[in-house]
Amino acid sequence: MKIEKYVEKSPIFAILNASHRINSSIKKNFDKLGLNHLEAIILVGLYFEKPGSVTPSELASALKVSRASISQSITSLQKKKMAQRNSVSEDARRYRITLTSSGLQKVNVLIKLFDAFQNSIEQRVGLRRTEELAQEISGLYSFL
Repeated sequence: MKIEKYVEKSPIFAILNASHRINSSIKKNFDKLGLNHLEAIILVGLYFEKPGSVTPSELASALKVSRASISQSITSLQKKKMAQRNSVSEDARRYRITLTSSGLQKVNVLIKLFDAFQNSIEQRVGLRRTEELAQEISGLYSFL
């Protein structure tokens, strides 16, 4: 079919196809952990920050998602007892997010999952090419 040539040469279709395959593979693992994509990224993000230092607004900004999406995910993580909200003493309307021990256990599994996935990419295309690829993909954000 004529569309095959177009799809083969189109960077947007290559990105869409790769994204779909990656999402499908990772989603299966997230489902086993009882998490969605954003919840998983939030947990890992909390792990790498000083405990009690992260606000929902900072998460939204860093992850480039809406504050409402962050709020929904945090509520879900609280219900799953993986994260908790802590009031800020200077302003009772503000709060910071921390991991619970259950959340920390999930983070350890998530980090192993992400490391294994990245290692498989690096084995396929090499470390330098993986880093270049990440930079190229990140550069695409400026067009979107």
